[in-house]
Amino acid sequence: MVVTSDDSVEMTTEFVVSADRLTIRFQVTNHRDTDIYLASRATSTIGSANLVPRSDGVVEISHRKYTAPECPVLLYAPPPRPPTLRVQPNQTVTEEFHVPVPFVGNHPLLADEDDFLAPMPPRPYRTVFCIGVVPPAVDQPHQQKHSHLYEAMDFDFDKQVNICGPVHTV
Repeated sequence: MVVTSDDSVEMTTEFVVSADRLTIRFQVTNHRDTDIYLASRATSTIGSANLVPRSDGVVEISHRKYTAPECPVLLYAPPPRPPTLRVQPNQTVTEEFHVPVPFVGNHPLLADEDDFLAPMPPRPYRTVFCIGVVPPAVDQPHQQKHSHLYEAMDFDFDKQVNICGPVHTV
């Protein structure tokens, strides 16, 4: 299933559950005439995604930038920007990452999520994967050395569009 705000970016997701982890594989296809950039959280490592329990009982697993209004406490510093992954016109990228099971919250704007977030629901979990699509803020974004990712500060996260797949039960 594909969920987008328009038909110019297509995302499919696959969730594979084992005894101790959830593997999420996603594909994003860029149908636009220009490059797009996807927020990335070092997708090859365990614990690399945001894991936020929502008030509707769904656990959002994401690679995106959270904004200050999405944080349940007052912030004294700007929320961190993730690096980005470039997807050229008509290109499809496939990424995979792992989340430990049972789930533990990983809100990027909080150190102690127990006091401010909805509690992590019991298993089986209803989950959704979301990714942020951001435009560059400069003409030629800088690629990180020895990496396929681009520098976070080169992007306009105020214009981020979040694309989410379907809800999965794991």
